Amino acid sequence: IISREVWEDCQGMAASVRSKPEAVEMLKDGEAERVFRMKVQDEPFYRQSRMDFVTDHASGQTKIVDLKTTDDLSNFEYKANKFEYPKQLAFYRDLFCRTTGQSPGQVSAEIIAVEKKAPFKVAVCPVCLDLMDTLQGVNEHHIKKLAELFDQLQDWPTGYEGRMPWFMEWKS
Repeated sequence: IISREVWEDCQGMAASVRSKPEAVEMLKDGEAERVFRMKVQDEPFYRQSRMDFVTDHASGQTKIVDLKTTDDLSNFEYKANKFEYPKQLAFYRDLFCRTTGQSPGQVSAEIIAVEKKAPFKVAVCPVCLDLMDTLQGVNEHHIKKLAELFDQLQDWPTGYEGRMPWFMEWKS
């Protein structure tokens, strides 16, 4: 159960997204909440994702669309990087390609960001294919590390073992 105010905000966000021509075009043909899951060779776990929306185009081009809410679009780029949304989309694209056989060059990704409060401003943000290629390399590094540690019973490393050199150099 949600309050009337929250319900009205949700309706306002939805209406605002539907009023943005670029967003309408992206969400016209495809499937919402699409799940992809597979076991990659030699990994002791499955990779899985639930994508907000996957477009299907007759041209063979596919677009993964991620819908994000934000308090303020003016700092969305900062928040998107802080919460690693482009890295998440790189993971989605990789898993989509692995499960469907499509080439990464045929799959693009965009974020639709909408403010949570009136006037519910909306931005459509494409994610660079080269950036996703680079970030998927980072993802693979972390996935490999996770696979190595997955069945270990002892404590996993935190990444902060030893002394941190953060304050060893004066920068003025």
